Amino acid sequence: MKKFALFILFFFCKSLFCQEYHFDGFLEYKNSISGNNSLYFYNSNNKVYYLNVYKKFETIYGGIRDTENKILHEYGVTNKVNSIKFNYLFSRKLKLKKNSRKYFYDITEKKIDSSKTEVIILVYNDKKKKKSSSKIELIIDNSELIANENILFSFTDGIVNDVNSKITPGIPISIKVDFPTGLKCYYTLIKKEKTNTILTVDNVKIKNF
Repeated sequence: MKKFALFILFFFCKSLFCQEYHFDGFLEYKNSISGNNSLYFYNSNNKVYYLNVYKKFETIYGGIRDTENKILHEYGVTNKVNSIKFNYLFSRKLKLKKNSRKYFYDITEKKIDSSKTEVIILVYNDKKKKKSSSKIELIIDNSELIANENILFSFTDGIVNDVNSKITPGIPISIKVDFPTGLKCYYTLIKKEKTNTILTVDNVKIKNF
């Protein structure tokens, strides 16, 4: 999944018994270490859900994380020349952050210019903060003031999960992550566009997860 084609998708309910997700913007990031690209779809007026498209073991997947309904919808994704096709796989209960591991943070911000802010997040496993376990470095574009908590949660594998009120709003254009395992990831924003994308899930399928 070296490159995604530009696309607009419309999936409509065949009946009234379905859950509908609308996305009006998407971001495409490139991981300079693996060479893979990832997509992040969002609704600028509703931050309770978002859609990730990513590659894992040569297969492309999509996942809608819905915190309001506490559910995660998984899709198989086919990347074609001018479009991407989503094939529903299954749904499962979502483990919210209150049930996840608790982290503690030291956050510093520095203005680069009128539209960009540099943010450094040191992550600790305990509140004594003796030794950081992870480090996240961000450059945030403040020209579009969207909440970025879900973006950071997604690209740090849940390490950054409770800092939205402490970080300046905006779109991360650079995300560097040093994980506790020693793994390093460096994501760069390569595309930001408006879209009108709708995905739906049949409620019958949701009840069977």
